[in-house]
Amino acid sequence: MINLLPQVEKEKLRREYFLRLAVIALISLFFLLLIACVLLMPTFLLTHSKLSITQNEAVALKHSTAGVQKAQYEAVVKQTNDRVNQLLNAPAELQMRDLVRSILGVRGDRITLSAFVYQSAVAGSKGESARIQIQGVAKNRDELIAFQTRLQSSGHFSDVSLPISSLVSDTNIPFTMDLTPKPVSNTES
Repeated sequence: MINLLPQVEKEKLRREYFLRLAVIALISLFFLLLIACVLLMPTFLLTHSKLSITQNEAVALKHSTAGVQKAQYEAVVKQTNDRVNQLLNAPAELQMRDLVRSILGVRGDRITLSAFVYQSAVAGSKGESARIQIQGVAKNRDELIAFQTRLQSSGHFSDVSLPISSLVSDTNIPFTMDLTPKPVSNTES
């Protein structure tokens, strides 16, 4: 084939061709990006809304957990303060320190004590008095009975109860004793 166009015109046509090709490519890329954005928009909106909901739930959970923990801490502090006040505001009873000292003073070498439980008298209730429960192990039956007798004769307790089931074994006897402290008049404090 014979080319009848001059070289300058050929270059001009070639530039126009590449320019049109570039414009078509850019327009195609633009529409491709536009379609991609339109198709990804629902996914973006869904992800964004889920992120927002999750953040709101996290904030709400943080506030509710902090409130619950604060309430729990306040309840524990109030309960502890009530117990301390019960022990401090009991002028008609011996102080727990004195009772423990008297128990330890008459214990002896063959008695091992493992627990002290103190229940103060309920304020305003008649017939109710403080109770102490002690738990431990005695080397033999005779030592346990002697310990009970020493507690009764110490003068600090109005009642010393030892269950008969504690006397079944001969050696290494686990026991639980209930003690009732004698009330003390307010003038002795």
